[in-house]
Amino acid sequence: MKIDEYMAMAEKRIFKKGSLISSWYASSKKEKIGEIRADLLVRGNMAVKGFLLSRAWSWTTPRWETLAVVFSNREGEKASPDQLKKLITETEKYMSKNYIKWSWLVYVSEVGFKDETVNFVKSRLKKEIGIMLVDLSSNSLACNHVLVNKYGTRVFKP
Repeated sequence: MKIDEYMAMAEKRIFKKGSLISSWYASSKKEKIGEIRADLLVRGNMAVKGFLLSRAWSWTTPRWETLAVVFSNREGEKASPDQLKKLITETEKYMSKNYIKWSWLVYVSEVGFKDETVNFVKSRLKKEIGIMLVDLSSNSLACNHVLVNKYGTRVFKP
């Protein structure tokens, strides 16, 4: 699978499978986030929609703003931890500026990731950002183990 095919599939899955955790309302491509450009940016919130029964329980659900942001590595070499740190920093700034409570940050590559990058992601336990590395060459997914990735791995698996 190529990166552009994956991006189209990921956008559909966010709105379909991701609806279990958030109501997604806006999607844009090639959106600028600080100094970098995201391939896909989807905004949502956890406000409850639906029929009377679900609205009756809406008081139990926080009204947090949510974000799914997908970046791609198109450089032809394995991504380093420094590249990923820059993506995380710019995403955190965007979240702070837009009052977003949690996000999925996905980094997609056709050539894979350095071992240091995978280890960095697995050791990062900041609960507000679920980070996923998608390696399209081996159809594998590496992620940090935070609560928001419980559903994120279902949405973004290759």
